[in-house]
Amino acid sequence: MNGKTMEFNGDIKDFKTKDGTVTISLTASAKEISLDELNEIAQGMGLKVNLEARQQELINDSEEADGQTKLEIVSDEDDNDD
Repeated sequence: MNGKTMEFNGDIKDFKTKDGTVTISLTASAKEISLDELNEIAQGMGLKVNLEARQQELINDSEEADGQTKLEIVSDEDDNDD
C-alpha cells in the first residue's frame, strides 16, 4: 500500500455506535495538522486508522506529561503525482 500518511497527537473526544457503525470524534492541536493534507487524505478511497494510547508512567518533577493519544491516519490512495 502506497498511501498518504498523517500522524499527530490528539484525544478521543467521544464515540458512539449506531446501526453497526462506530463514529469517533477526535481533537488535536491545529498546529500539528495540515488541513490541506487532511483534505487530500479525506478525498481518498478509505482510511486505515491506528489508535495507540501512550502508557502512563511516573515522571520526574522536571518533566510534563501531555496526556494525549498518538493517532495515525493512512490513506489507501497512491502517492504518485506523475
